Amino acid sequence: MSGSAGKLAQQEDLGTSGTLRTALLHTRDIAAAARFYGAVFGWELHDSPTTPSFTLRGQPVAGVRRTTQEGNLWVPYVAVVD
Repeated sequence: MSGSAGKLAQQEDLGTSGTLRTALLHTRDIAAAARFYGAVFGWELHDSPTTPSFTLRGQPVAGVRRTTQEGNLWVPYVAVVD
């Protein structure tokens, strides 16, 4: 698409401004996080060397990244319109 129609389609793909689009968990222990979130929410780990993620009933729920820092950190991504 080009012009304003392309720009509008890109904005619509982001969802409503202010809504949560996704979240990314930074953790040192992906396996432990998978056990915890599996037990609490029923999430399954889709383990991939480059982009591991959690799914629920086959649908993506959140991304996961390995970190060397202590603790776990959730980073939310919120839709905005420029």
